[in-house]
This record gives sequence, structure tokens and C-alpha cells, in this order.
Amino acid sequence: LDVALTKDGPKVFRQSGFGGLKTGPLSDVTARISRDGATSVYEIEIPAGSVGLPEFQPGLIFCFSMLVNDNDGKGRKGYLRWGDGIGDSKDPSQYNWIMVEE
Repeated sequence: LDVALTKDGPKVFRQSGFGGLKTGPLSDVTARISRDGATSVYEIEIPAGSVGLPEFQPGLIFCFSMLVNDNDGKGRKGYLRWGDGIGDSKDPSQYNWIMVEE
């Protein structure tokens, strides 16, 4: 999923999907993005179904990676990440594991 603060406000877009998930804008993912000087804060609520998962229940284990680009419109200057598999390649085997607990 791509999440960005555009001139029209926060937008969420699915770049690729599996299991019948279509690419394109998403309306069921909530994104709140604020900027204060050089600081940007992203708050994102992703329903399990939006990423092809069953309901988030205790014991559910899935892989996840998140990347934040530093790009002010002139190309990527760098990025921060939690989990590999996105920045330099597209390799889900490098994602981190998340386990839902009670």
C-alpha cells in the first residue's frame, strides 16, 4: 500500500495485490497525516480484509514490512524501514513477522 499526503489530503493506493485484491485507490483504509515543520506524522488504520487477511485474532501470524521514503519530489534521498524486502528489492521472504496477541 502507498500512503501519501497529496494536495487533496491523505490518499491510500494499492500498488499490487494477491488473491483477487485489485490495485487502485482504497477507501476502507484510514490515513491521517499531519506535518509540523520538518516532522510528518502518519496514522494508518488497515482493516485485515484490505490486505487479504482474515480477522485479526489472537494467534494470527503474518509477515509485514513498512518503508518510509524521503522524497520531496526530486527522487528518493533515502528511506527508513521496519523489515526488509521493499526498499532495494521486492522480496516478501525478508519481511518481519507479526503475531497478534490478546
